Amino acid sequence: MRLAYAQRAIEHGWSRSVLNIHIETQHIEREGRAVTNFGDQLPKPQSGLAHESLKDPYRLDFLGLRKRLKSGPSKMRSSNTSPSS
Repeated sequence: MRLAYAQRAIEHGWSRSVLNIHIETQHIEREGRAVTNFGDQLPKPQSGLAHESLKDPYRLDFLGLRKRLKSGPSKMRSSNTSPSS
């Protein structure tokens, strides 16, 4: 499997961080598993985009929600309702 990720990284020009994300989310292992009718119902470019959208999980780590949740729900609530400067 390492060789497959190395080949994809070279083929698509992935950076080290992008490669790590693909390894962590098992990108290659998940590829092509969604059963859809996109190919039958959409033109070629749109069917490919629609299929890609199902393949990748949403990565929302950059929002820092785990840190907020650890500090407690009331702190999270107040940070969401406080006016911005």
